[in-house]
Order: sequence, then structure tokens, then C-alpha cells
Amino acid sequence: MGVGMIQGDVYLMMGICMIQGDVYLIMGVDMIHGDVYLRIGVGIKQGDVYLMMGIGMIHGDVYLRIGVGMIQGDVCLLIGVGMIQGDVYLMMGVGMIQGDVYLMMGVGVIQVDIYLMMGVCMLQGDVYLMTVLVSYRVICT
Repeated sequence: MGVGMIQGDVYLMMGICMIQGDVYLIMGVDMIHGDVYLRIGVGIKQGDVYLMMGIGMIHGDVYLRIGVGMIQGDVCLLIGVGMIQGDVYLMMGVGMIQGDVYLMMGVGVIQVDIYLMMGVCMLQGDVYLMTVLVSYRVICT
């Protein structure tokens, strides 16, 4: 619900998010590395299917918002859960995966990374203003 400028990158929530030259539309279409992701509907890009209502794919990783999905042998339980590079992010609770704890609707400190669900998310020095966004660890390097 605002703007954040970190390392020359601009993050707009509830609108457009610019990360490392990539543009992310929150309530509509996601553009990641030349791939377009529809939020409400179904999109097929590069042979990958994206079921919407809150699902985004980044670097072959799928983020399910409401439901259950299995991608690359990894299971993502929804209602606010996203999986990124084998890491699971629980939105309305606490999840422990690979020794990392993620507190949603609050603050969690994992490997000097801070995860705020209904506020600000800090990953590897990058700050993400969000409402119901899933932390994109894969593009925070």
C-alpha cells in the first residue's frame, strides 16, 4: 500500500512492482522475465499452465493461493501458502520447512530475513510492501 525504494528498485503494492527490471502487476497481470501471468483466469506460457485466483509462477516455481498444488514433487497447501525454491511460506499461521520458520500475519526472522504478511517483507536486503503477496525469494538475490 505504498512505495519502497531499495537498491534502486521500486516496489509498488496494490499496483505495479518493479524488481530488478521486472514489472509485477499485483491485481492483474504479472510480467516476470518476459512471461505473462494472469491472476484471475488461466494462462499458458512456455508449456506451463497457470491457474489463477492468486497463483503466480516464477522460474518454474508455482505459488498457489487457494487450493492444493503439486509441482516438481513439492506440495503446496493453499489458503495463503506459497512455495519458492523448496521453501514454504504460510500466510495465516506458522510453517517450519528446512529449519526455517515463517510467521504470517506477524513477523518472522529467518536467516536475517524478515517476513511481514500484512505489511513489509524484507528478503536479503530487499524490502517488499505487500498485502497478500508471496515473498519472491528467487528474485531477491
